[in-house]
Amino acid sequence: LKNEAPPPRPEAHVDIGVSAFIPKTYIASDRQRLEAYRRMTRCSSLEMLAALKQDWIDAFGEPPRQIEVLIALTELRLLAGIFGIDKIIRQEPDIVLTVRDAMRASTALTGAPGSLRVIDEKTVYMRMPAVFLEPETSLIVLRNLLRGNHDKSATGVPAPASAGAN
Repeated sequence: LKNEAPPPRPEAHVDIGVSAFIPKTYIASDRQRLEAYRRMTRCSSLEMLAALKQDWIDAFGEPPRQIEVLIALTELRLLAGIFGIDKIIRQEPDIVLTVRDAMRASTALTGAPGSLRVIDEKTVYMRMPAVFLEPETSLIVLRNLLRGNHDKSATGVPAPASAGAN
């Protein structure tokens, strides 16, 4: 392990119109809020993100919706990276995915609502039903889809359905 470069962080760029932030009503101190953002940007695995969320609950109480959205967005970025998806960009009426590994990306998108169109070996257009086009809804649908397929591929058992943004 000496002198070996750390593995690249699997993380995708996500731009689907969601605004995610830590509200002052949850973490009042500017210094603590900045440190919370730093810790979030250092999360390189789903396990680290889950531990961070638990730390925030222990320190600051139950998270408000803005925190749940921020955590869901970070989770989606990590999951997309794991599945070989570099970018998820909303270009109405589609969500455009730029992929580096088409086979892993197809595993991630199994069971996606709506339709998928493969444009070339690096580009997939996903058109979800209109009810899923609101940005936070798109975020939760995508996160739940990738999380369910991640858990299924890791254990062979689908994850329980998640109703909210947590």
